[in-house]
Amino acid sequence: MPLLFIDLYFTCFQKLIIMCLCGGDDCDPSKTAVRSYSAAILARILVMNTNYVAQLTSEPSLLPPLQAAGFPVEENILFCLVDIWLEKIDNMTSLQRKTVGLALSIILSLRLPQVLDKLDQILSVCTSVIVGGSDDFSEEESRYNGHMSICFLEVQVVDLVSGFVCSPFSNVV
Repeated sequence: MPLLFIDLYFTCFQKLIIMCLCGGDDCDPSKTAVRSYSAAILARILVMNTNYVAQLTSEPSLLPPLQAAGFPVEENILFCLVDIWLEKIDNMTSLQRKTVGLALSIILSLRLPQVLDKLDQILSVCTSVIVGGSDDFSEEESRYNGHMSICFLEVQVVDLVSGFVCSPFSNVV
């Protein structure tokens, strides 16, 4: 891929991060919508390519624009995104909620110690997405998909609790 496109993609990613993390006043419904949509897009990117998001969120050139927008440097970008996903989940469409649920389940699989601090919230969101996200299926399909999703989530939690291993985000922490 030509360098120009890589730079353009990184610039777009950078703008999404800034809109999501430094989006301004949550009392303004339009700003809340922009932050929610930005968060959902970032969740989709994480679902599609976890390693790429790990690389981009640890990029040193991402920090100066975030600092200029008022983001504290000592904060971990990935976990700030997790906070935004958890905070904005109620402002998202059903499809966006499902995408964020997938992204959060990927975060569970990373086995990072910081995930344990947010485990209750992440499991709550994932469970609500599983239970409430089956409106497109028949009752029988919903039961099957819900059961499979809960089994997947249980495996993620068991893996998380049983021990931590190296992950793509281990150098970001």
